[in-house]
Amino acid sequence: MKNKSSFIAETIREWFEREDKDNLIKELSEGYKVRKKEETEISLEWDTTSEDGIN
Repeated sequence: MKNKSSFIAETIREWFEREDKDNLIKELSEGYKVRKKEETEISLEWDTTSEDGIN
């Protein structure tokens, strides 16, 4: 680093990048959980129709 100001600016930039990455991981994880629940519910609905005599 050339000086203290550029060091501080770089540190802050890296901190924001980490925060953005952490937030993205959290959002993706929450979205996966919601999607998994929806897929399970749909699968259960289809399980009940698979035994209704349709071949």
